[in-house]
Amino acid sequence: MGATDEVNPRETALVIVDMQNDFCAPDGIFGRSGVDVSPARRVLPGVRGLLAAAREAVMPVIFVASEYSSPDNRYLSETFLAQARRRWNGRYVTLPVCQRGTWGIDFFEDIRPGPGEIVVWKHRFDAFVETDLDLILRSRQIRTLVVAGVTTEVCVESTVRHAFFHDYACVVPRDAVAAYDEEMHDRSLRLMDRFFARVVDSAEVLEAWGVAPARAVGDRG
Repeated sequence: MGATDEVNPRETALVIVDMQNDFCAPDGIFGRSGVDVSPARRVLPGVRGLLAAAREAVMPVIFVASEYSSPDNRYLSETFLAQARRRWNGRYVTLPVCQRGTWGIDFFEDIRPGPGEIVVWKHRFDAFVETDLDLILRSRQIRTLVVAGVTTEVCVESTVRHAFFHDYACVVPRDAVAAYDEEMHDRSLRLMDRFFARVVDSAEVLEAWGVAPARAVGDRG
């Protein structure tokens, strides 16, 4: 991928964003409210490959997960809910999204933390807002983030922008991020690649980490 030092495992963390049932599974809130969530399933091989390779390289893996709705509505402001009422087809308002204790908040399929891997819980699209993510990264002397997950133009891009503003180098594997709208997905990738990140194929990251793509993706057991 050019300068392979950019994703040196000693200074890089894999950040997996919002791979949760409500966003990715057909029976999750987004799927049940009419969103075609199949793009999230299509990127599973890319995410799995990166996850397996990061674990093999013994580098930090950070799962970023959303908790939005709650019985006492402790997280969602009126500004957030007003936008939800205008545009989001009942989600967050009458349809709780990623509420603690529900199946929807759980991780999607096998994309879930292993022993010792960190979970950062967020309550906004940007994984840095009111979380410990920056502290966790700086405590480990991380300089580069490889960011995967959903959705490309919302939580992934919001996180990548904030990371860039905090002087982290960002790499976004195009086959390991997904959006429900292909046009928005493509536009977001172009925007990130121009201003905030290097957009590559996951195979280039795996090569830089010294892992063959077939080995990382193929043998799931």
